[in-house]
Amino acid sequence: MRRRASETPTLALVRFADGLEDGVTMSWGDAYALACHWAAGFRAVGVTQGTPVLISMANVPDFVGAFFGAHLAGGVPAPIPPRRQATDNIFRDRLSNRASAIGARAVALADSVEAVAVPGLAALTRDTLPMGTDPGARAGTEELCIIQFTSGTSGTAKAIPLQQGAVAYQTNRIVSGLRVDPARDVATSWLPYYHDMGLFGFLLAPAISGTLSVILRTESFLRRPLRWFEIIERVGATITAAPPSAYAAVARFATSRRGPMPDLRSIRVALMGAEVIDATQLEALTESLAPLGLSREAILAAYGLAEIGVVATLAPLGRGPYTRTLAVHPGMKVVGCGYPVEGSAVRVQSPSGRVLEDEELGRIAIQSPSRLRTYLSGAGPITPPGDGGWLLTGDQGFMAKGELFVLGREDDVIVVGGAKFLPEEIEQVASEVGGSKVRAAAAIGKRSLGSSTQRVTLALHVTCPDSEDRDCLALAIRQALVSRGLPIDHIEFMTGTAPLRTTNGKLSREAYRELFAARNEIDG
Repeated sequence: MRRRASETPTLALVRFADGLEDGVTMSWGDAYALACHWAAGFRAVGVTQGTPVLISMANVPDFVGAFFGAHLAGGVPAPIPPRRQATDNIFRDRLSNRASAIGARAVALADSVEAVAVPGLAALTRDTLPMGTDPGARAGTEELCIIQFTSGTSGTAKAIPLQQGAVAYQTNRIVSGLRVDPARDVATSWLPYYHDMGLFGFLLAPAISGTLSVILRTESFLRRPLRWFEIIERVGATITAAPPSAYAAVARFATSRRGPMPDLRSIRVALMGAEVIDATQLEALTESLAPLGLSREAILAAYGLAEIGVVATLAPLGRGPYTRTLAVHPGMKVVGCGYPVEGSAVRVQSPSGRVLEDEELGRIAIQSPSRLRTYLSGAGPITPPGDGGWLLTGDQGFMAKGELFVLGREDDVIVVGGAKFLPEEIEQVASEVGGSKVRAAAAIGKRSLGSSTQRVTLALHVTCPDSEDRDCLALAIRQALVSRGLPIDHIEFMTGTAPLRTTNGKLSREAYRELFAARNEIDG
């Protein structure tokens, strides 16, 4: 930041696409001046070398200022979701829990109206900052760079500290893996900066490479998903990324509206990650986006997790989606997530640690220079699950000729009568049978008291409001599941078409389990 602000102060770092027609562009000079301003505020409340700082903001210029300002002050930024509609008590608990987990001394907010009193935590907004200059802090590769929180798909979010060297490694793997060229590329996203894919992919990687990043607020995308594609067309974006469900949501809006459709021909990389990629939905998605100009070859699957930064594997550029049918689960297609990035390794192993052969289903383990060493918590550091230097991800999948195929979380495996079933397998059948009627599906298993087996509930978010249509759909799904030997006890039609997700946007089966347990629809 210091170098770029000195050598190319007018060079654009990021353009925020909300508000004015052409957005608000932040240059390196602007970003550096704002970061110095925030650094002065952090120093004024006691932030010194290594002090964690919470950043609770949406995708706004002050996030960039506070993030880099924390570094200039010697602190360690820890992005978390903004307040949005949370009540005082809920937001206070969120700040208190996360601050105590990492030892944060301050929280940066976009607006003073969001502030709540948390003992020992200073709340800063731009209008409360003193004027200041660069404090001149420096950090070595082994010192902390950022703290990011997991999505909490299987429970409480965990705090992940990453060193400077780890973040540099991850950022450079993105730049080299996508062959980013600042002379030709423009990156566009609505992903929140507090999410690993948004932070690394659309702030850190563009900053390192000198590539312009055009950012839309996540809230703007949620209110009007089509705006994402419209921004791509307007700026001629070449790189974008999102979960597959986001692409599907925008595709439905784009292909159903009257008049001209957004033109996506400029996109050379449409990365998909952050959630399991359903093969059936992916095929339908590629067909629906083809008329908009998005080539199949531009779609690039990836796998990663916050515990290593963001990325572990990337599919080859220009190949497009590739699927295989899992031999032990006939009829279930799984999307390939590519090969380990340079310097990392991936394997699949049994619970005993035996390395499995191709197409044997097991636990995914990763070796990476950027892997975390310990989780942070208020009770002290927690060692992540591992095996001889390999990080156990908690996900399951298989390898085939060096490529990783991901099926989902180990914790979500359903056990009925001693047999194991994948929730993704049940959900895929529902999607195949329901087609466009099924917007989202979540299969949940829960063991009843006094029983050694689980009961299976399939939560469906559908577009058909008519009860007779729903009954016919439920019957067809049941018949399809039974014909494939898959268990089903109850099909629950959910209110609304949007699934329950974590704060980071991932499908949360844990949330469905809690909801159904509260309703006594699954005995707990």
